[in-house]
Amino acid sequence: MRRFLSRLLCGLALACADAQADTWSLVTGDGYPPFADTRAEAGGASVALLRAALAEEGQTLTVETLPWARGYAASQERQYAGTFPYAPSAEREVLFLYSEPLHRLPQYLWGRGVDAAPSLDGLGQHTLCIPHAWLVPDILTRAGARLERAPDLGACMRMVLARRVDYMAAPSELLFAVMAREQVEPVQMRRSAEPIAQITLHLIAPRADPHSATLIKLVDHGLATLRARGEYARILARHGLTP
Repeated sequence: MRRFLSRLLCGLALACADAQADTWSLVTGDGYPPFADTRAEAGGASVALLRAALAEEGQTLTVETLPWARGYAASQERQYAGTFPYAPSAEREVLFLYSEPLHRLPQYLWGRGVDAAPSLDGLGQHTLCIPHAWLVPDILTRAGARLERAPDLGACMRMVLARRVDYMAAPSELLFAVMAREQVEPVQMRRSAEPIAQITLHLIAPRADPHSATLIKLVDHGLATLRARGEYARILARHGLTP
């Protein structure tokens, strides 16, 4: 009888452990260094952070890479548990739950290195490049900037250097990664003296999925644990970032 009870309890314990060791399937895009990029270490800083955060909670993670629009739509349709990294917007917040920020990034205006540093003064007289699917900071809309869209950040940078547009807007971390990849010297670009906005990047999970709240809770708790023991900063450092 004791052996039977012992085996029964052991079996229940194993069943509970299996139930808790969930695997979450997420989707991201490509060409967004150093956060999500198939050519970067571990697939990018955001991938590494999420994998580590879920591991802290005894969870495992699979990540697929799709074109950004396809991955976003597939996550909204619950083909994946979530997608990342995305900045908040009113439209997205209706459809998705957000994790705590994976990254906090000051955003600057950038112009050609040979020209004066860009600023918000007189911005309505200039053209500004923003990649497709990027949110336009409210401050730029209020300043009356004339917007041009491009496929990605690298395309915006090339448009600035070719004088097809006057400025672009981007966090330093993103633009420096693109400049290194395209072998553009830092002196060829000049940024505004002050940031124009701060953006945050998050994991987002569809509100229609009943498991999304659990996923977000696990990620948030895992991120807090990583921060508390210094692992968050070490992961960022491996990708050339600071907290």
